[in-house]
Amino acid sequence: MHFRDSILQWLRGKLNRNTLPQSFDFQEYESLGDATFDGVEYGKKPQIIEGVVSQRAQSAGILGEHEYMLHGFELVAWMPIDGEVVVEKLYVQRPIPKEHDYPLDFPEMSYQRMSVILSQDQERAVYEKSLPLEGTNLELTAAAQELCQSVIVESDRFGELFLDASIGWFEGEGEWVGQEIDLRFDTENPEELKEMLKTAELLWTDQEEWNTRIRQQAIEDLHQLYNGTWREEKDPELTPNEFADHFSLSSVTIDKDGQFEFWHHDGGLFLEHSIQVYGSVHGGSLRATLAG
Repeated sequence: MHFRDSILQWLRGKLNRNTLPQSFDFQEYESLGDATFDGVEYGKKPQIIEGVVSQRAQSAGILGEHEYMLHGFELVAWMPIDGEVVVEKLYVQRPIPKEHDYPLDFPEMSYQRMSVILSQDQERAVYEKSLPLEGTNLELTAAAQELCQSVIVESDRFGELFLDASIGWFEGEGEWVGQEIDLRFDTENPEELKEMLKTAELLWTDQEEWNTRIRQQAIEDLHQLYNGTWREEKDPELTPNEFADHFSLSSVTIDKDGQFEFWHHDGGLFLEHSIQVYGSVHGGSLRATLAG
């Protein structure tokens, strides 16, 4: 199959030209940019752009007492009409009614044409309305498809690390004091991943010591919280070691600048809340808290 035909066949299952996503007409602000409250400087004049929706998970949130939500989604690649393809992500904020069911409006990897106002740095946009498609740009769709191909990075200690585009992180597996756990790197940039792997290497090289420190931190910050607040009256108080024997490590997340998070199953101690211990390989105190 010719490359152009394969691209068009890929798009055929992604496009819905019959029904346009709902726009939200409101008069609360002079400019759409005023509706975001994100402190970003936007232009005043709407522009028509085309783009391909990324695989990143979408979200919506209510802004205080206002009569609308902001639906957020990304374009993995985009272009102004009669302009050049921009192979950079564009975050789009879309005012919608509070009761609107937004997830089906912009399916991942769908080709869209819309009117937006762009931020001055062209990294963000505020949606005005969708427009009927008049065809698709082959260069744009090819760029988007290439960006969304599976990205795999090979590491010496952890083997293959896979990019999860829906979340925006690399993930793999590692063995921590004899237990297989999930390992996540909070980046989708392979160059940043190289630096994060250095953090993981420092942890794994001295994992016995780190494991002891992390266990002790969880005891220090959460043991008395369990006995004094979360424990049922019918249950006996737990000693520090009994407390620690209930929870178990499930995953490690590596962040930038040497930061890390160790996530544990709570073993029923805190009604299925995760136990998170976080800190840095560069020193400073550890902290343990409940999450979820």
